[in-house]
Amino acid sequence: MTADLPPCPDRVRAYHEAGHAALDLIYGYGLAECSMRQNNGHFGGVSKRIANYVADGHYVKILAAGTWAEGLSGHDFDRSPCEEGSEEDRLALQPILLKTFRLPEDLGISTLSEAERRRISAQFDNAYDSIFEAISKEFDRPENLSLLHEIAESLLVHESLPADILEDLNSRYPIEAIR
Repeated sequence: MTADLPPCPDRVRAYHEAGHAALDLIYGYGLAECSMRQNNGHFGGVSKRIANYVADGHYVKILAAGTWAEGLSGHDFDRSPCEEGSEEDRLALQPILLKTFRLPEDLGISTLSEAERRRISAQFDNAYDSIFEAISKEFDRPENLSLLHEIAESLLVHESLPADILEDLNSRYPIEAIR
């Protein structure tokens, strides 16, 4: 976490968690819980009803969807910088991207030349752009975008989605037999 920035407003945190939750529902994993409450120094969390398997491509999009959805919160990050909830998600994506680019997981940035650092940074930037573009396509469907807003607004009211709301969401987006 970035110690020099204040926490983001609740609205940003709600949208972050709603991004993860919406894709979990859309992809048919269901929701066991969804919260933006602080717990052990971390804000929020989403858990799937079926978590033993996440289809290729889904994991990366679900993980990055929180960061992507923060942009829908209406917060002006340029005018009022804050500690986004995405740092842990980016750290979880890092080993996947390192593997994708066939780079060692223990890559030491300090041992690289400036040109190598720029090249790797550009690869990561392009990867994030591609991931965010794929997430945007998931939310091109108005009903998917409405779901994300619905979850975020519910989180702002409840902080943690109560059982009746989880049950309603899960009944509208039944768990799929994912192969």
